[in-house]
Amino acid sequence: MIDNRKNYVEYMAAGIIGVIRFWVNNRHKYSIEELSRIVINIYSQDILALLKSC
Repeated sequence: MIDNRKNYVEYMAAGIIGVIRFWVNNRHKYSIEELSRIVINIYSQDILALLKSC
């Protein structure tokens, strides 16, 4: 049986790493506070609702 919790944690970790990479590659275009808000919004909202609001 697959432990979905482990998959979820891996997915979230990869997403956070991706956001940090984006931030670094874009020469810290956003402040660390803005970056934190972006990550919190991504993980606290339904992803489809979040995409519709962009």
